[in-house]
Amino acid sequence: MMILAKMLEAVGIAALAIGLVQGIYGNISFEYYTFFGGVVAFFAGRFIEKSILKRRGASGGHSAGRDEMHDHQKPDDHSRH
Repeated sequence: MMILAKMLEAVGIAALAIGLVQGIYGNISFEYYTFFGGVVAFFAGRFIEKSILKRRGASGGHSAGRDEMHDHQKPDDHSRH
């Protein structure tokens, strides 16, 4: 499922790039379709990815990202005077 999420994000970014190129060459209607399609695809993939990571975190699995920091790596509150 994570692969599907990453693929949707990649397709979204690719659609935005294709729309940009088509917009430069003057096909503005195709640019709108690829822009909105790319945004929808990207955010659908992002939503799937976030739900997978949340589910892994709730079940005790390892989640990537900011949660990887250990307590000894967090900044110390006493360092500011």
